[in-house]
Formats: sequence, C-alpha cells, structure tokens
Amino acid sequence: MRLQLKIKGASPEEKQRGIEAAKAVLAAAGISAEEATDGMFALENWDDSSFDDEHPRRTRM
Repeated sequence: MRLQLKIKGASPEEKQRGIEAAKAVLAAAGISAEEATDGMFALENWDDSSFDDEHPRRTRM
C-alpha cells in the first residue's frame, strides 16, 4: 500500500519525513499499513454509528 500524506502548506520534504515516520511507527507496532487502515475504518464506522459501549474488534491477519 502506498502511503500518502496531505498537509496544507507542508513541503514535499516535510511530507516525505511524515510518511517515513508513519512507516516506522507501523513497523514498530508490527502491523501493515493495510491492517492500520482496516482498523481506522472499523473505528470510524463504529463512531459514525454512535456506538458508545464497546469498541469494535479488529482481527489480525
């Protein structure tokens, strides 16, 4: 998965540093960008549904 970073006013070099930092965080956590994306979508869908009890479960591949 290709990571993209959109920050208004950031230089291409700043954006690249942000992408490299994100890759390092994901690698340290032992998850792929795809797994992180799946988790974010699950959380956003949970939040959009106004659930306030139990957080969504995420399964690791």
